[in-house]
Amino acid sequence: AVAAKNGEFVATTEKLISDICAMLGELSGQRIGRVRKEIKPKPDEALLRDLLGACEHFDVANMEKKLSEMERFSYESRGDLVEWLRLKTNNLEYDEIRSRLHDILAEY
Repeated sequence: AVAAKNGEFVATTEKLISDICAMLGELSGQRIGRVRKEIKPKPDEALLRDLLGACEHFDVANMEKKLSEMERFSYESRGDLVEWLRLKTNNLEYDEIRSRLHDILAEY
């Protein structure tokens, strides 16, 4: 009886696993409106350096541009950094931004 039903059991289990993988893919893909964000390992070092330079020169327009570029993606690590940078930029806390970016860029 087990051998007779084994093929059906395997097929059902494979479908279940496939459905779970599809669901997890949907849940892990963050969306902006209807567009799914591409996932990157971490925020781009060049963008962080550009953001730091803009922050040091109080170039708010360029800071916004660099932050918007970073916000187009989701990150496997340091995703919270982009959210933090947005919050600090909105609150005009440039000294905190500069300090943290110096520390982070020393690790890159």
